[in-house]
Amino acid sequence: CGSSGRWMFFASSDLVQERQCVLMSPDDPRAALPWLSFGDLQGCNMISGLENSAEDRMLRRTCQKYGISLSRVYRSDGIDTNMRLVRDGMGVVLGPESFASYYGVSAVPLQKACTIFAVGSR
Repeated sequence: CGSSGRWMFFASSDLVQERQCVLMSPDDPRAALPWLSFGDLQGCNMISGLENSAEDRMLRRTCQKYGISLSRVYRSDGIDTNMRLVRDGMGVVLGPESFASYYGVSAVPLQKACTIFAVGSR
């Protein structure tokens, strides 16, 4: 109920629907592959948000679910810094395909069809 005593209704709809990809340096030899599996991330350096952030928790859950052990995790609180680290070949990031062209990195789709939904409200 809103502050005026009237009921407020919200609806949501998908704004974006994209394939989940492994984002990496264009110089990475894997950038030419048609797809990667979660198992291919075994032993990788990963770039993530700050410890205990939503991004970090999702990365830990994904690694646990697929039995992935990472070599190293670099953490930053800024997407621009994360993408610079990816471009410089310091590690990979799981993210939407559209980030590749925007940030100048390569995107290799994950073998299992994964879709990212961004939801907005109206």
